[in-house]
Order: sequence, then structure tokens, then C-alpha cells
Amino acid sequence: MRTSQVKDIDGGLLTWFKQSRAQGASISRPILMEKAGELAKELGISFVSCSAWLGRFKRRHGIVFKAVSGEAASVNMTTVDKWRDSADETGFFFKCPPDKTLDFKRALCTGGKKAKDCLTVLVAVVMSGTEKTTPLCNRQNCQALMFQQHQATDYHANKKAWMTIDLFVQWLKS
Repeated sequence: MRTSQVKDIDGGLLTWFKQSRAQGASISRPILMEKAGELAKELGISFVSCSAWLGRFKRRHGIVFKAVSGEAASVNMTTVDKWRDSADETGFFFKCPPDKTLDFKRALCTGGKKAKDCLTVLVAVVMSGTEKTTPLCNRQNCQALMFQQHQATDYHANKKAWMTIDLFVQWLKS
């Protein structure tokens, strides 16, 4: 096969890839290889895509395999103005050690129980920046209440460090 024919497939596949990603499509290795075969067939070129060719194609064009995350792609931009306030909560397992480590190949790698000490934090923002909200922190035990002098955060405690409706309503009204 001539180099110019491979360049035709390469260029067509790159164009298709850019258009598909711009539309938010998820593209896997098998899909990319299948599309390369389809393009070759359309161009009348005898071509069979293989992992080695695909690896070189990805390297040439800076294409990497990534995890798709977040919800930004599903946001309807016409409703953004209506939703000017946003709040989110997250849990911090602050005593939990990492679940992976470097070790020797033949060594037995064991660990203990995972720590369950948790701090849940709720933060909120207003898009215009005109209002400031105090973060709401909720911890499992009453020792967290010793931090109540800290004015930058609203501290509470309950058995499982969960945000409850009562806590949320109380925080919202303050």
C-alpha cells in the first residue's frame, strides 16, 4: 500500500474523529478501527486496521483514552440563567489510607480495615457572586462541635455524618 493511501485514510479518520467528539460521541478503539476500515473501503483501498496501526495513529494525533466524567455535556444552555444557584455536598474520609501501593512483585500485600471517619461538607455558590454562603460541615461525633468557634464554617454532628433535611433547612434559613 502506498503512503499517500494511508494518509488519505488517516486524514479522513481524523476529520471523522473530530466531528464525532465535537458532537459528544464516545469513541472506543474498536469503533475507530472499524471506521478506518469503512473509510478504506469507500476510498477503494485495500487496508486492514490493526492495533499497531491504531497505536501509531493515536500517537501522531495526540489521542488518548480518557474516562468520561462530569455532567457538563448534558447541560441545556438555555436553562442556565434560571439556575443561578448551585449547591453540592461531598464526603471526606480523612483517615482512610490509599487502597493501592507500590510493593515487590512476589510480596503479599495486606492492609487493615478501612477507616470510616467522615466529614461531610456542603458548599453553595451564587453565579453572580453577590451572596456568600457559609459551608456546612457535618461530622460523626460531637468532638466536631469544638470547632464551632470557627466562624467561616457552620459545624454540626450526627451519628453517620449525613446531611439531613433538618440540617439543610436550618442552614438555608441562616
